[in-house]
Amino acid sequence: CTSAACVACSACLPGFYKAFVGVDACVPCPANTFRTARGATELAACVPCHPAASTEGRAGQSRRDACVCDVDHYAEAGVQEPVCVVCPRAALCEADGVCLLRERTGE
Repeated sequence: CTSAACVACSACLPGFYKAFVGVDACVPCPANTFRTARGATELAACVPCHPAASTEGRAGQSRRDACVCDVDHYAEAGVQEPVCVVCPRAALCEADGVCLLRERTGE
């Protein structure tokens, strides 16, 4: 290969990294991690999702919000760093991370 992409080093896009600086292809950050900035040169630059969250199996994620709360958890509002909290007993946690209280029945 003699094209510019094969002989010139370029920074990896967000969500990707290279094990070392060079002309090799960038590799996607693994599932359950993300990278927001360009130019990662090691796997450790891929940031893990917060506890009780995942990227739902998707690799190469470039945004923190790619990490979504697991089933039966919801994203706590009003905090700077995302936190997934277990839904309260008798609550319904939807797939979108919203937690709804059930209405009482039989009274």
